[in-house]
Amino acid sequence: MRTKALATALGMVATGIASAASAEPVKLEQSSKWVMDYADSSCRLWATFGEGEEKSTLEFAAPSPNKAGFDVLVYPSDPDSKGLKFRWSEAASAQEVGKVIPIAFETGTGLMFEAGLGHNVAGLTDNPSAEGYRNEAERMTTEASVEGLFLTDETGADIAYMTGSLKAPFNALRSCLDNLITEMGVDPVTLRNRSRPVATLDLDKWRSDVLNEYDTTALRNDEQGDVTFMLIIDEKGKPADCRVTRNLASKSLADFTCRKWRRYGKFTPALDADGNPITGVYFQTMFYRLP
Repeated sequence: MRTKALATALGMVATGIASAASAEPVKLEQSSKWVMDYADSSCRLWATFGEGEEKSTLEFAAPSPNKAGFDVLVYPSDPDSKGLKFRWSEAASAQEVGKVIPIAFETGTGLMFEAGLGHNVAGLTDNPSAEGYRNEAERMTTEASVEGLFLTDETGADIAYMTGSLKAPFNALRSCLDNLITEMGVDPVTLRNRSRPVATLDLDKWRSDVLNEYDTTALRNDEQGDVTFMLIIDEKGKPADCRVTRNLASKSLADFTCRKWRRYGKFTPALDADGNPITGVYFQTMFYRLP
């Protein structure tokens, strides 16, 4: 599979990052072209930065339930996750990372975190009526003005991935996502121009069903981990399809997640620009932990 090959490649190039002990920012210039990995259920965009012992990899993976619409991954994860902050330009104010999850691959370890630009890059799950919503032109302007991704650890030292404008790379990521959801029966153009996104319906009535059940096979085998998935919600608000976009658990837990959400999930459908129900998407992550 191409996804497995990519994970192996990342492990090979991610040999190290300069020590964070220095107070001077370590600026890593891009040392490869952006590479798009078209997987069956996700899109992964990555490039290497730096040379020699400083050479490492920055990756954007979508779709994601994160507000940003994509996950940001760095290989390797030398910056300490405690107190880690980020900003998209050298002059910008540093922000606290909302979510940091270590990810172990077959040949390396990455650091995944949420580092949005103030909008959902995919534009698929934003609420157009929400405060702070940015239209397409505003999103493009923001993405074009990016200088780089600056990570600051708890010692105050910086490591910067000097990406420059992310307008073209993110357009490629959006194109990949459009193709992905089109294959699942969703019109991405209609969905981006909708007046209302998909939302859960009567969640309190069925929340316990999806949170408290645990797959018997996984329980017997002591399997745990995280499963991120995408639901296709039809015009009647019913889950029509489910696809696991990132499986950090096991196949049994991944399959169980889709069965469970398709059985219990209730939703209000997305509405198009004229207020008519349309097929939409819903993203979520399940965290399975054994006592």
